[in-house]
Parts: sequence; structure tokens; C-alpha cells
Amino acid sequence: MSTDKNKILIVDDEEVLASIYKTRFETEGFEVQYCNNGEDALNLAKEFQPDLIMVDIMMPKMDGYDTIKSFRAIPEAKNSYIIIYSALTIPKSDANAEKYGANDFFVKSAISFEELVERVKSAIRNRESSELSDTVDPDGSAQSSD
Repeated sequence: MSTDKNKILIVDDEEVLASIYKTRFETEGFEVQYCNNGEDALNLAKEFQPDLIMVDIMMPKMDGYDTIKSFRAIPEAKNSYIIIYSALTIPKSDANAEKYGANDFFVKSAISFEELVERVKSAIRNRESSELSDTVDPDGSAQSSD
């Protein structure tokens, strides 16, 4: 396992909540960047190369769904674990989240910070396990990376 901190990018136009999320994840040992709109987030993702991205659905300039589609189109974020969320329970949000390329969805008011932190940690552990298994042949020997 790498000694580098896992990176989280938070994309939310609600600055107070994003700041709370950022502080909480930093206290858990993550490196966190914040952006208040999808367009700027795409540029930041190219530099930051996040392991996990949290995206609010309702934002100015570019909504969360379009932001996710754009993340999936750039090499620096296409394999990032993406969680999309909303302040409101929107019909078909889960289905839309999956359709646009999100890995998870939650309603802000229906999840505690503790539960969110655990979901993020679990997502990153699963992502790291998946990457590790991609580098080992079924017989247990390491694959060479060209």
C-alpha cells in the first residue's frame, strides 16, 4: 500500500457543507480539495487526480450528472470512485446516478458524517483491492506493467 494520502475531491456549491466535509475527511487522514462548480472541478481533477470524488447534483454552470459524465471522459478521473449526492430526495436519483457513471448516491439529510466517512473508507479500500488484484495473475504471480 502506498504511503501517500488518498485524495478526495469535493464538488459542491454549498461552501459551508463542503468545508465541513473537507475538515472531517482531513482529520481522517485524507488529502482533500474543494471546488464549487463542475467546470472548475474538471480542471482541478486533472492536476489533483483524486481517488474519490463527491459531487452535489444541483450546482451552477454544470449540474452533478454532467460533471460526472465529464469526469469519466478524462484520464485523470475516469477511474475515480464517484459519489453523487443531493439535499433532496429526487425520484430516480439512484438510477440516474448509475446511468451517468456514479458509483454511489446519498441524500445529505439521510446520512450521518460517521456513516459517510465509513462509506468513503470502504470505497477506497475496495478500489485499492481492485487495483491490487489487477496486478496479480490468477496463479498469484505479479503481472508486469508495460
